[in-house]
Amino acid sequence: MKPIEIKQLRQKLGLTQTQFALALGCKKGTIENYEQAKRKPSEVFEARLGKLAKKAAKLDKVKPVE
Repeated sequence: MKPIEIKQLRQKLGLTQTQFALALGCKKGTIENYEQAKRKPSEVFEARLGKLAKKAAKLDKVKPVE
């Protein structure tokens, strides 16, 4: 996942970097480094991001109840 995609996913979920880090089990600085392309996520972390992205995509398909 590219740095911009990580940031877009976080923003799509409406989370701060701190909240996103807590949800993924890492530190805020780790998210900052990934979003700024200072570090690249490990394969394990990429898998976590992928699962989260799939869940976010499913949420997009749910229509609000009126």
